[in-house]
Amino acid sequence: MNLRSVLFASLSTAVIASAFEGHQHSLLQTSSRPVIGKTWYALGPWQIGTREAPWGHDPLSILHPGGFSNLTYDSFNTLPSSLNGTVNWRTFEAEVAEESGEGVKANVEVVYDDIDWDGLTATYGWAALQFSSWIRGTLYIEQEGRYHLHALNVGEIWIDGKLYDGGDWYAYRRAPLILTLSSGEHRVEIRAINEIRIFGGRISPRVEVVLHVERVAGEVVVEKRGVVAPDVVEAKLAGEWASVAVRNEGEAWVDVVDVEVQDADETTGIIFEDVSVSLAPGQIRPIKFRIRAVGAFEAKKLPLNITIHHPETGLVSYILYSLPLTVHPAVYSPHQFTYLHPSNIVSYSMLRPPSLTSQRISNFSNLPILVSLHGAGVEASSPMWTQAYDSLPDLLGWLVMPSGVTSWGDDWHRWSFGDAEAAARTLKEWMERFGWQGVGVDERQWVLTGHSNGGQGVWNAITHSELGVDVVCAAPIAGYFAIQAYVPYTMWEANYEVMSIIEEVLSEYDAGQHVESAMGTRVLARHGSADDNVPAYHSRRMVELLRMHGGDASLDVVKGESHWWDGVMTAGRMEEFLTDCLGKARSPVSSDSPSKVQHSAPRQHTFVKRQGRQAGHIGDVIYTSDTLTVVIPACGQVYLDIASDIARGFYNYFGMDVRVAYEDQVDSEECCGNIIALGNADRNSVVAEAFGRQAPAIRFLKNGYVVGDAQYSRPGTGVIFVHPYQGRLMLNVAGLDEAGLRRAARLIPYRTGSGQPDFAIVGEGTENIKGLGFFDEEWKLGRGYLSR
Repeated sequence: MNLRSVLFASLSTAVIASAFEGHQHSLLQTSSRPVIGKTWYALGPWQIGTREAPWGHDPLSILHPGGFSNLTYDSFNTLPSSLNGTVNWRTFEAEVAEESGEGVKANVEVVYDDIDWDGLTATYGWAALQFSSWIRGTLYIEQEGRYHLHALNVGEIWIDGKLYDGGDWYAYRRAPLILTLSSGEHRVEIRAINEIRIFGGRISPRVEVVLHVERVAGEVVVEKRGVVAPDVVEAKLAGEWASVAVRNEGEAWVDVVDVEVQDADETTGIIFEDVSVSLAPGQIRPIKFRIRAVGAFEAKKLPLNITIHHPETGLVSYILYSLPLTVHPAVYSPHQFTYLHPSNIVSYSMLRPPSLTSQRISNFSNLPILVSLHGAGVEASSPMWTQAYDSLPDLLGWLVMPSGVTSWGDDWHRWSFGDAEAAARTLKEWMERFGWQGVGVDERQWVLTGHSNGGQGVWNAITHSELGVDVVCAAPIAGYFAIQAYVPYTMWEANYEVMSIIEEVLSEYDAGQHVESAMGTRVLARHGSADDNVPAYHSRRMVELLRMHGGDASLDVVKGESHWWDGVMTAGRMEEFLTDCLGKARSPVSSDSPSKVQHSAPRQHTFVKRQGRQAGHIGDVIYTSDTLTVVIPACGQVYLDIASDIARGFYNYFGMDVRVAYEDQVDSEECCGNIIALGNADRNSVVAEAFGRQAPAIRFLKNGYVVGDAQYSRPGTGVIFVHPYQGRLMLNVAGLDEAGLRRAARLIPYRTGSGQPDFAIVGEGTENIKGLGFFDEEWKLGRGYLSR
């Protein structure tokens, strides 16, 4: 008897059979729609630097101890602000609308038209448009129960004074906060921040805060926005892997213990390899499985039966979900194929194989790969992107358009670019699945293109050899070369020592500082002359730098065109460039010479000695070879609350699978991925074990933290730092109290560009960054800044 059979044999015979289709909550019998107040009270604006928010700088909390939550409307006259001299209370009116089911949505536009934004940008550029403002409104709950809450275009939200790192900067709308709310009025406070990369450089700048609240049944549901499945092409599945995101909207832990095809016959089945997948209250996780299909497969839906075990009661429930499948009649049109990302989740890319015409005119048995990276906010499967190469149907190459897992990902750094590498590795499996008799694929030969954020991904790839990829030709289109050159960091509130370390971290992804690595790659940088999103300066500057270093680079500035136009990926000089590059990329490569495209396995951290600082920045914890585990102490609700925020954030922004586990549930031999451990060594045994194997450079004593000859003992102090653990990377997040722990947890790397090095110490006061820096190759203190 296998383990799953033993598990089911031990379950209670009582069974709850509940069928859910996405978000259809049939258990709600009465209307109990929430009410969001129309009037929102605001204080602001204050300046804030590009991606500075995770570091917690807030002028208001310094000017008025206790911050926004301790202030009432009209409680004072004015406060100073560098943006307009003085700050006063004002109100914004929300557009409130009821939604289907039990939902309500409010749109609050935070805009300050009375500031001389033109004058500020004339001096400081787009950086001057970055502002922060606090807003406060009300949420009235008629009936106590479980509710999901989306806070779009923001990072943090406070409900009744409690902080939730549960905003949704990019409006993905797939990982809401799940809360139990009592009946009555609740206070909602949001820090609205104008992010230029999200909202653009418009004048007057504005933040469009969207709040959506809906009552839910408190059960387990499938999130439709988290479904990944292969297309059906010529009666075959374009990949065996699929996944559905399952969210636990209840108040107790649950386990997903099986996925199967409902009423399956011998021709179709599911292989669910995990024994069980646990979900904390409010957590969402992608549940992966393999689809087994024998013979012709033409279904547009696959009916799934997902089995849920409820450990507290011993009961079992079921989710019935029809997995949608897209059918394509011809294999030569772009279609979605699936595979495993280096972190072991299911991802997808769009694939267009070489056409019959291109195969007839080719004299080679193998053709190169044309990899094309999409821009920020663009889904790889969107028609706007998949049709971008339609005008060149007979290119002599395999067109691969990776998803990067999510539409923003990590700006095509190692997480998203690793997805592109995995897609390339999977092409031969696709050929076997389809019984492909046409031209083969040369995995060693890449031509790399990308638009906007994808163009930046091209610049990053060709200037970073450690990514494991060197390309024959590259065409970055409308791409910026560094985030700090795109939206400068001049508005940060930090001293020069702090900024020098943050800038050192950021420099790792500044393509302009690594152009020597691009030698040997032929480059065509393309831009519209009227681009008001990414200025053409970025392409001009990179071509200049490449030419100064002796590189083969040319510039194509298309007069009068903006950021995107018909033919941006193919017309004019692009057609000639792609045709020529794909033709020349097929030269043989000897087996004993380094490949032009070296598809690297996930980076394995070895910690006998550190292999350079890049092997261990705080942001590197996401580059895991398996499920990321958040380990929490056995007691303390605050740890579970923060772990839930972390799991939700990583799934929302990266599509990452995160396991939340108590310290006594972690088996170091079974836990293969990186870990985030919450709490000090005296509270978390996994932290104590790791520190016992390798003494940490940051020591916790009863009266504070000791770092070198500096000591930090003030209330509200938090620390976050990387540390070796069982041949992998551990990120320790801790604090002297709850405030310090939450302050440190803000530095969890959900987005790029915040500059977290190997360690950081944060606290209260004018200079909230108390210390930060790097560890050396033996995990001892290296270069850093420590306040005294």
